[in-house]
Amino acid sequence: MVEITIPQFPCPVPPKPPIARQHCRHYSYRKGLDKSSGPECALGVNLDAPGACLACMPPDSQRGKTCAHREDWTEEERAAWKSWQDQNMLRMLVCLEVIPGASEGTGKSGELPCPACGTGTIRWTRSPGKGHLHAGCSTKDCFAVMQ
Repeated sequence: MVEITIPQFPCPVPPKPPIARQHCRHYSYRKGLDKSSGPECALGVNLDAPGACLACMPPDSQRGKTCAHREDWTEEERAAWKSWQDQNMLRMLVCLEVIPGASEGTGKSGELPCPACGTGTIRWTRSPGKGHLHAGCSTKDCFAVMQ
């Protein structure tokens, strides 16, 4: 049997930092099923025209487009986001280890104490057909997965 070492995570789970990617800090993408989805600028710059959001993207992909309002994330903000993502991935792997696999629990659900944060409860369910997993910890920003 393989022995698994569970890493020690900071408790409580640190708050999720701003998502500091390579695009401008004012850029975001509205997700929706209707025509309201698409790129948007927090400062109100209209990004509806084709190619308008190129000025929001990393400098190597801007193709000469510029925006007077562009503000990049700092390296510290990007490092904090990367660190949070890495910790989030580790929490997910630790939590997936304790949830019964599809061969053991197809069509079942349950609750388990969370090994990542130590304070929350993981609630999980597997679909009866293919065993897809929906699971999450009751602690904010600790763990959630849909596979």
